[in-house]
Amino acid sequence: MDRYFKRNFVFAANRYEEWQGGYCINQGYINCVITAEFSGDLMRVFLSNVEELRILKNFEFEMDGSMILADRIQYVHNTSDFNPSIPIVCHLFFSNGTIDYVRFAMTNPDRIIEFYGKLEKLDQQNSHHEECKKTLDTAQSIMNELKSYGMLSLDPLMERAVKLYNDNSNVSNLDQAKFIVETLKLFVKCNKLDLEEHENHTSAYRPKILMYIALCNYKINNIDRAYKIAQKALDAINEAISDSPLIGIPRSYYGEETINNLISVIENKYLNSINGDSNYYEIDENIIDTTFLDKLSTSNNSRVNDISKEFIKALIDAISKIQNEFTKIGKRNGDSALAIKNNQMLEMYKIALYFA
Repeated sequence: MDRYFKRNFVFAANRYEEWQGGYCINQGYINCVITAEFSGDLMRVFLSNVEELRILKNFEFEMDGSMILADRIQYVHNTSDFNPSIPIVCHLFFSNGTIDYVRFAMTNPDRIIEFYGKLEKLDQQNSHHEECKKTLDTAQSIMNELKSYGMLSLDPLMERAVKLYNDNSNVSNLDQAKFIVETLKLFVKCNKLDLEEHENHTSAYRPKILMYIALCNYKINNIDRAYKIAQKALDAINEAISDSPLIGIPRSYYGEETINNLISVIENKYLNSINGDSNYYEIDENIIDTTFLDKLSTSNNSRVNDISKEFIKALIDAISKIQNEFTKIGKRNGDSALAIKNNQMLEMYKIALYFA
């Protein structure tokens, strides 16, 4: 089985069985091609046909606890978002030296679907990457979905928010900037849930929630808000450490380096955007300010319209090359922090060009 572990495969299923509570609740014939592609600890699965089965056709596994057992290979999905249609475990069972059937296990409630057939390919090239990118959802639709299967709580909501942020953090167009706003709404909801659950102390979640709220504000050009919320996040680290029953958790766990980098970038590049008349502890991190994006959406600046797309693209490419050089220099000199700092400053110029 070793040669199949974390290896791409294509499995042609012709029959399935669905089990729940120790009983087979559904079975029949099916024409379904299961394609699995691996990239490090990420597994992408694509099912060509699921008929009426309650399982998504495309999903990703961030693998945790994957291993080779006596009779199977096991891949475990590292998640706290227990969507009843997304598997949390994948098993590959073997017979005569090849994959005999593929099992997907879901929860909420516990249920398994087994696909029987034969192995078609092994080690095929990754080709389905784009298919796994879902249409981006609004914050409200994500919260409604989580609520529909009883998972509108801090852990799964935080997981969704972080993923949505990571998918759009480069802000390459106005639509992605708008989805940063949707991400911000999710983190604000996380913040409210966290404060409700931990009224009398600062949780380990709070510094990172504030960190992401600050980053989202930074991405949509709310510089003053980003700066002050980042400072609140640093205070929250001290409070979380003080309130934690655990000793010795590194400050990096709470996102201190990212927070300090954000503060440094703003102080070095956007100092004039900071309102010195208000203190950071007075700011309400739950307020969502979209003034800048609203202006971008409605503006019709003729000077920008006169600039060709080719010229804008050339400027973006030039900045990207400079960022790559900073990264190389940082690695060569052993000073990656400075490279990150410089690249973050340059990123703001790219953001403006993306919006143009």
